[in-house]
Amino acid sequence: MLEERALVIGLKPGEPPMATVRTQRLSACDSCQLKTGCGTHSLAKLAGNQSMEFDLENALGAQEGDVVLVAIPEQGLILASLMMYIVPLITMFSAVITLKAIADVHELWLLLAALVGLAVGAVLVRLSAHKRKDDPRLTPRMTHIALREPEGAACRSL
Repeated sequence: MLEERALVIGLKPGEPPMATVRTQRLSACDSCQLKTGCGTHSLAKLAGNQSMEFDLENALGAQEGDVVLVAIPEQGLILASLMMYIVPLITMFSAVITLKAIADVHELWLLLAALVGLAVGAVLVRLSAHKRKDDPRLTPRMTHIALREPEGAACRSL
C-alpha cells in the first residue's frame, strides 16, 4: 500500500459517510542533487506544488481538521499508470502503422494519424477509468487517523 497524508476539509453525511480530503502534490525532485540540470525538475516547477482534493469513504469517523493517512494498493497504481501511458502510445503507433501499410502518404498525414490515434487512446483510457471507478484496487481509502484536530489547532494549509 502506498500512503499519503491528507487533511479532512469537509464531511458529507450519507450512507456511507464521505469525507473531502486535501493532499499536497509534491515532487521527488526537491530532494534530488541533480535537479539543476534536469528537465523533469523544470516541468515539476511549472506544474507547481498544488493541492488535490477528492472524496473518499469516511470509515474511520474522521472529523474536519483531522490529518488522515490515505492509501491506495500498489497494484492499482501500477495498473492505472500502465493504462494511462501505454494505451495511448499503442493506439498512436497502431494508427500510424496501419495508415502506412494501407497507403503511401505524406508525413503530414502520418502526423495527423498519430494525433488521432493518441486522442483515441486517451478516450479509451477515460472510458476504462469510468468503468473501473468502483474497483477496490483503484480506490483510495483511509487507513488511520494520524492527527486529531485539538480544538482548531490543525494547519489548514495542507
